[in-house]
Amino acid sequence: DFETWSAGAAESAATDTAFTPCADPVRMPRKTSRLRELISRRALADWSVAGVKPDFAKRTEALWRFLHDRYFRVETTGWERLPDGPVLIIGVHAGTWLTMDAWMLGTAWWFKFGATRALHCTCHDVLLALPGLGKLFRQIGVIPASRESVSTALDAGHSVVIWPGGEID
Repeated sequence: DFETWSAGAAESAATDTAFTPCADPVRMPRKTSRLRELISRRALADWSVAGVKPDFAKRTEALWRFLHDRYFRVETTGWERLPDGPVLIIGVHAGTWLTMDAWMLGTAWWFKFGATRALHCTCHDVLLALPGLGKLFRQIGVIPASRESVSTALDAGHSVVIWPGGEID
C-alpha cells in the first residue's frame, strides 16, 4: 500500500547519499568539486584591474565600431548622470547566451571614456576559464564576479558593472 511504500522510500532516501540533497549548497560531489576547482584556478589566474589593453582596443576598434554603430545601432544616454569617480553599475542581461548588452555597454563606455576612465565588466568563472574567451576577456578588462575583484577594482578608482542572477549572487 501507499503508506508502506512512502515510508520505505523515505527511509531509503535518508540512507542513500545519491538522493540526499546537500545541506551546504556549495558542497558538491567529488567530480563536480574537481571541475569547479579547475575552473576557479583558471578563472582567477592572471586577472588584473589594468583595464582594457590599449593596443588590443586599437587593433579591434573597427570591429567594435561596426557592431556598436551599424549592427546593433546602440544609443547610450545618461552619461551626464554618472558621478565622478568609481561607480558600481548593476546590469540585467537581455537573456541571450551571447549577452551582447554587456559587450555593447563595455564598448560604449570605451568609446566615451577611452583609457581615462576604466570600466570592468564581471563574468562567471566558467567564461574566464575557457581557452580563447578567457584571454579575450582579460584583454578587455573583464574581472571575475567576486567580492575580491570588484572591491579591488573600485579601490583602484575604476568603475565596475555586475550582472546578478548567477548561481552565487
